Amino acid sequence: VSLSADVVTLEKNSGKGAALKAGMRRIKECYPDCQNFITCDADGQHRIEDVIKVRDKLKSGKKFVLTVRERKGKIPLRSRFGNDLSKFVYTLLTNSYLSDNQSGLRGFSISNIDWLLSVEKDKYDYEMNVLLHLTYEKMRILEYPVKTPYSEQYSIMHFKMVKEVFQNAQTVKAR
Repeated sequence: VSLSADVVTLEKNSGKGAALKAGMRRIKECYPDCQNFITCDADGQHRIEDVIKVRDKLKSGKKFVLTVRERKGKIPLRSRFGNDLSKFVYTLLTNSYLSDNQSGLRGFSISNIDWLLSVEKDKYDYEMNVLLHLTYEKMRILEYPVKTPYSEQYSIMHFKMVKEVFQNAQTVKAR
């Protein structure tokens, strides 16, 4: 198997959502035969075996795959608290439960790239807005369990994300 990467660089740090959208635009422009794509955080928290499992789920016809990181072992307190708070807020806003709405390992069918590019926000809140849109539109999200090598280095949380979720939920819901 031959692997290659197409690195997309932004002139300035415009946020995680902006980076994801830039990657999606590159896929759309340069890879017309692409069927699916996977997003994966670059913090070393996701194993290649799990990326391959997400790929296999997409190849089997799933449109959206959201990985659920296992909660075993010593999970940094900030990570546990941030993830639990995010799940609580998400459930309150949507009346829907996702086991891990903060996992950065996700898979998407290319057929949804246009609306993914239209989702508002360009920072950390983009990924939550994607899930809010999926939930409000009653689109099926496959949750898939994966192993996670937790370390203190992964415990940096963006707690303003919860505030952003509250602020943006009405925008996404109004669509």
